[in-house]
Amino acid sequence: MLEVSKYLVASKAIEAPLTWAQMKGAFERTAPLAQQAYEHLGSKPEAAEFTRKDTSDLRSLPSWQIED
Repeated sequence: MLEVSKYLVASKAIEAPLTWAQMKGAFERTAPLAQQAYEHLGSKPEAAEFTRKDTSDLRSLPSWQIED
């Protein structure tokens, strides 16, 4: 999203690129709810699935584990 925001600035869709603080702020509000839902549904998929590298998609830590 940070990189995409640079293109949005170039196309004049937004005035300035997003910062990490802005991105993290958005996740901080929803992360507790996402974690509750994940746990309520049996913590599936397994935690290791979030960071697998042998996939065709991009994966990362769940939002409730994102740090600075």
